[in-house]
Amino acid sequence: MTRREGCPGDDNSAVVDVEVRAVRLDDREVLDQLLELYLHDLSDLTGADVGSRGRYGYFYLDDYWTEPDRHAFFIRVDERFAGFGLVRSGSPSDMAEFFVMRKYRRKGVGRRAACTLFGMFPGEWQVRQLDSNVRATAFWRSVIPVPFRDGTVDIGPVQRFRV
Repeated sequence: MTRREGCPGDDNSAVVDVEVRAVRLDDREVLDQLLELYLHDLSDLTGADVGSRGRYGYFYLDDYWTEPDRHAFFIRVDERFAGFGLVRSGSPSDMAEFFVMRKYRRKGVGRRAACTLFGMFPGEWQVRQLDSNVRATAFWRSVIPVPFRDGTVDIGPVQRFRV
């Protein structure tokens, strides 16, 4: 499944081509590597260290091929990997993880990818952030369609909304 679209009010001139594509099983290694970059980026907020094999490791990775409510997507820009979105569908759907590589940040890539993912799973949504990740909270509050409800969960802020 491949989708290309933007957000309402998006300035489409910022990025030539943002694509959201389902991760296939034979792409698992690429997703695993991108997860390592993501976990490294978060390590200053989470305090995580690499394990004895030099990797952070993502506990739920295999579940994206065995559980029907888990969906993994690559974010690509001009046919290059730019990040990923991991979604748990349901009521509400949940943005389990979302990552845009630094090179592509502040260029509309994350906004367009997030809106595409929201559109793929219409209905109730929630997006959670770590309490210490104030940049993520600001990003999500600027991207999520209004109206949304702010709240908190065990890890920090959460926004709930309907698409």
